[in-house]
Amino acid sequence: MTGLHIVQWPFDVAEPPDLALDDYLAGSPDEEEVITQAGSSRSSWAPVDLAEALRGQEPLQPTVMRRDDGLAMFYPGKHHLVYGETESGKSWLAQAAAAEQLRRAEQVLYVDFESDERSVVDRLIALGVRRDYIAECLHYVSPAGPPVDGLPRQHFDALLRQRYALVVLDGVTEGMGLFGLSPRDEADVASFYQRLPNALASQTGAAVVSIDHVSLNKETRGRFALGSQHKLSGLTGAAYLLDEVRQPFGRGQHGVVTVCVAKDRPGYIRGRCGAQRSNRTQVFAEFHLISPDAAIAGTTSVKAELRSLEPAAMQAATVADRPSWYMEQISLLLEAAEPDDVWTATGIERAIKKEREVIGKRFARNACRKALQLLVDEGYVARDDSRQQHRHTSLRPYRQDEQP
Repeated sequence: MTGLHIVQWPFDVAEPPDLALDDYLAGSPDEEEVITQAGSSRSSWAPVDLAEALRGQEPLQPTVMRRDDGLAMFYPGKHHLVYGETESGKSWLAQAAAAEQLRRAEQVLYVDFESDERSVVDRLIALGVRRDYIAECLHYVSPAGPPVDGLPRQHFDALLRQRYALVVLDGVTEGMGLFGLSPRDEADVASFYQRLPNALASQTGAAVVSIDHVSLNKETRGRFALGSQHKLSGLTGAAYLLDEVRQPFGRGQHGVVTVCVAKDRPGYIRGRCGAQRSNRTQVFAEFHLISPDAAIAGTTSVKAELRSLEPAAMQAATVADRPSWYMEQISLLLEAAEPDDVWTATGIERAIKKEREVIGKRFARNACRKALQLLVDEGYVARDDSRQQHRHTSLRPYRQDEQP
């Protein structure tokens, strides 16, 4: 046995910098050769040999973290995102994926920007991974800064030369901070993706899973992670939002959270999920973490399950997400409109807000906007885009006790 592989990237190094941080993030020609071509002198701007692509291989399928019906979450060689609120089970889900691979003696790289090796190892043991498998197959990295030069750069280049089944980047927002980058800046997100997760995916062949947070404001965050929208658009794999914690996670608890797919660039997963919800996600599964009380001090075990939902349950989860009260009130408003009335989106929001105030309820602007868009998409309301103010008119009534 070689022992658990633990590497730390110190921020300060003894040698004078060979490459400035700005140059590293921008990518010099030498950097491109090492990072994008795994040591090859071939430039990424050279024409690609298309012979392999033309051979008609099977479409790429996900292989890591399988649902109970066999469908997996993560694609090999692609970068994915798992995001949700604090204590929604994000790290547990990624660690369950790591445990799945380690139990098969597959190599796993865990880059941790938030916790420590003891916490991660304890969880993997609790998830049923043998200690000798962890010692042999888990590579744990706790960076304190970017691998710009010197020993940190040598360690990073060595990581790129390995093959892994799974790479976990735990704490993307914190990681970007170590790199001196802002998660709210699209150029910074693109630079971070290129330098770290995308490089690891393309060079090691691993399914790379980044873990991130969402905004605490449920009404305005939509389907996006904290910060730039590029966190979704820049992905090469799939993105999963842990959206509804149905039962809390904790020792002695049976935690349950709804896992929704927010993006699926390769396209293999969405067709086996629930209908699209109002935030443009689809229910993929429920993640269950069953943690019985520890019978003996210092010992515990947990069971992680990714359960698929029956079509009826998926439909129920989709319907529960619909702002049906707002949809009915908007429909009633437009049904009562006179021929000369001009109901714009802003005017509709003001009218519905007054209605909420009358009944003593808080107005949710984002829910109102979702409701109007759903009514347009589903043929209840017409939107005249030829006018600058987008006039809305009723096509047919919507009632929440009659339609889903």
